[in-house]
Amino acid sequence: TGAATLASASITGAASVGSTLGVTGATTLSGTSAHGGAATFSSTVNVTGATSLTTLTASGTSTLTSLSVTNNETVGGTLGVTGATTLTSLTASGTSTLTALTTTGAATISATLTIPTGAGAGKVLTSDASGGATWKNAGGTVTSTSTSTTYAASSNITYIIFTGTSTQTITLPTAALAGNGREYTIKNVSGVILTISAGGSNIISDNTTSSATSATLGIEPSNNWMKLISDGTSWYVMRALF
Repeated sequence: TGAATLASASITGAASVGSTLGVTGATTLSGTSAHGGAATFSSTVNVTGATSLTTLTASGTSTLTSLSVTNNETVGGTLGVTGATTLTSLTASGTSTLTALTTTGAATISATLTIPTGAGAGKVLTSDASGGATWKNAGGTVTSTSTSTTYAASSNITYIIFTGTSTQTITLPTAALAGNGREYTIKNVSGVILTISAGGSNIISDNTTSSATSATLGIEPSNNWMKLISDGTSWYVMRALF
């Protein structure tokens, strides 16, 4: 009933402690330890064997080398994961912030998906060659140039106006890099001829230019502009004479 000091104790049968049990030194339990009530550990607890926890409450910092959860688990506070994490299934009913997310299987979003960075009214998501998506104006942007200029496939430029004073060349990305459906409209408002190139891709105006790799724009209203559309292999010239 009072204070007891045991240098060594071996209990082979059941033991019941009706009040507080204080252990100040290293303790090894080779068998199962069952706590019918709450248990508070103020220092390190080392578990080397299989452990079943009906309920675990961690009010402080907890480090788990490995964790397998087969039933439902609720995290009331912040869950920080700094290493690689594999989730067979994840349900997030509240706000979730992910620094990076890689999904190798099918992903279904049943509610709203918001991508705020770079967003704006009327913009669309446009993919680059690596699959990275950014918001772009649906109609593309307009640019002017007076010198020879090369345009990258990742550019959002759709309309090009040439204003130079000497003959120059506008080089478009190859049809393969631009992809099926990419288009440019080029207008020559200068007083000189403008050459259009596409990095070696064919620029086809009619049945006599199926192997041409360049085209020219004159200075007359009837031939000083052209729309070029890629099918992923060649550029096709769409132009109406008036």
